[in-house]
Amino acid sequence: MIHDYFVECGEGWKPLYQPIIERCKAEGVTVLQVKEKFGGLRFYVIGGDDDLYAAISEAESKSKTICEQCGAPGELRKTGWWKTLCDQHAGDGRANSR
Repeated sequence: MIHDYFVECGEGWKPLYQPIIERCKAEGVTVLQVKEKFGGLRFYVIGGDDDLYAAISEAESKSKTICEQCGAPGELRKTGWWKTLCDQHAGDGRANSR
């Protein structure tokens, strides 16, 4: 089971993580945490099969090309922290906020 407070990343990645969370709920897989780490999306789950882990890996890879803040195309940037951001969010001072 997961509650929204276990999701610790920006709304821009919601299209990546929400389908996986729903799949985990349907398959009885426990989601421990969904977060940003080193500029990419990370899932921590208990259970699941190889297909689920492949979907998680794909979402984690895609996150490094999508702005965590808004979902626009982005790139991995070092702004004091590693963040994946679009040009607008990389330059607007919100690079270190969640």
